[in-house]
Formats: sequence, structure tokens, C-alpha cells
Amino acid sequence: MFRYRSVVLMAFLTIVSCKVVSDNSDSNSLTRDSYRISNGEVSGWSEQAADGWIPFTKSTMDQQVDGEAPFYVDGGVIEGAQQILTNSSSENLTIWIMDFPSAEVAGTMYEKIKTDKITVPKLVSGFEESTALINNTSNEGCMVYAVFGQFVIRLSFTNYNDKNKSFTDAAEFLKIYQKR
Repeated sequence: MFRYRSVVLMAFLTIVSCKVVSDNSDSNSLTRDSYRISNGEVSGWSEQAADGWIPFTKSTMDQQVDGEAPFYVDGGVIEGAQQILTNSSSENLTIWIMDFPSAEVAGTMYEKIKTDKITVPKLVSGFEESTALINNTSNEGCMVYAVFGQFVIRLSFTNYNDKNKSFTDAAEFLKIYQKR
């Protein structure tokens, strides 16, 4: 009887440990590369030929993006990428995809962004303030920040003649990210 219980217990523990390992490995399948917008994915937009996609780590972020890197590194960014897109109207979009250790850390960073970076807030159509927000300070576009799980995304729309079009484009891009 003791031997039977030991075998059953060992089998149960083996199954449970396999399930735990399996669940942990699948829980974080998205990477910074998962968020890369491919040419043609958004009608009219394409990646800039030279330096259109630049991966970075927390130690190289400062060399690859403008002077804001310490803000995000101090907030816990692990790695990320910068992507530069342009469209046929010569409107530009610079995207930062930043990977944080967990959704909690990314959420904390997003709250810090809302406090420290967003001076003229505007909601993104179709999104709650807890997910995405526009910093509506530019006359030629807008800056958008969003959080999806462990990722914080920054979209910088520039060279727009119609600022309202940048708001529409922001919602379109965020809907793509939301589906990933």
C-alpha cells in the first residue's frame, strides 16, 4: 500500500511540475520583435530604409535614442527597439518598443510617464487612459504612450499638416499593437 501511494504521489508531482514549467514558458511569448510593424501592415506606411529598425538593450539605449534613455533605464527597461516609419505624405512615425521585467513594472513606468511626460493629456480614441494617452503639445503631430502587458510603447508622430490625422493614426497603430 505504501509503495502504491509513493508511485501515485511521484506521478502526480511529475505531472504538476511539467505543467508548471509549461505554463511559465508560454506566459511571455511576446518579444520586442513581435511589435515590429512590417511594410504594408498599415496602409501607406513603410519602414525607413536606413536605420528603420534599431534594437537596443538598457546599456545601449542611450546611444541609440535621444536623451530620454536614463528615464526609462532607471524605470527598469530591459531591452527594446526603435522603429522609424514614413508614409507617402512624408509624415513620420518614430516608435520605441520598451520591454520591462513584468506588467507591474511596465504599469509603474506608464504611470510615471503620465505624471512626468504628459503635460497636455488627450485620450486615444478607443482606449482607456489606463492603457494609452496622447501628449498633445506639438503643432505638427503628437506623442503617444501606451502600455500592453510588460511593454511600454512610445509613438512620436511628426510632420503632420493636420494634427487631428495624427490622433487617428495613433489609434490605428495602437489597435494593431493591442491585437498582438
